[in-house]
Amino acid sequence: MSDPTLKHPSDWKTERKTTHSTFALAMAIAWHKRLETGVEAIDLDCGKTYDGPVVDPTGEETRPITGEQYDAMVAEAVQIFKAAQADAVKKGGKAAQVQIVPHDELHHAVILKLPAGAEAVALLKELRSVRESGVDFQVGYAAIMSQRLLWPAGQALVDLQDRMGLAFYTSYPELMTSRIGSRGADLKKRA
Repeated sequence: MSDPTLKHPSDWKTERKTTHSTFALAMAIAWHKRLETGVEAIDLDCGKTYDGPVVDPTGEETRPITGEQYDAMVAEAVQIFKAAQADAVKKGGKAAQVQIVPHDELHHAVILKLPAGAEAVALLKELRSVRESGVDFQVGYAAIMSQRLLWPAGQALVDLQDRMGLAFYTSYPELMTSRIGSRGADLKKRA
């Protein structure tokens, strides 16, 4: 028999000793899955039913869940991450290049295939070129980041762009560049 105890996902995270990146990815996946059903948190207060976890990257709409629901969320996140790594290896990449990149302030994450070696230097040159071109560099950086984005995809990616545009156009591209060892002035030096 499963434990019907309800706790906030953050409490389950602490109790289950889940890493922050896996937790953020699990929350993101669950949030995007709920959005794909068309169920908003407020709909539940109006009598609509939804049997999945109700989570929100900002924490505002997150509701308590059972340990079973939490474990299922984490298991799905791990499965999606491992599948992304396996796919990268099939395409000639390395599993280590595939990383969960959690947002700094929200319970959300993306999966990116990060470049290494000469590929990283080439990416930094491309980012520098975008910055110097005079076009909106945030849009250009987001486009470059999107080429390396393994998850989310499809409608989940549209939801990320529409509902968390600031994260998509600024935070995640910046996190990507910091993961390859470059920020601001460092970009010019390495490129």
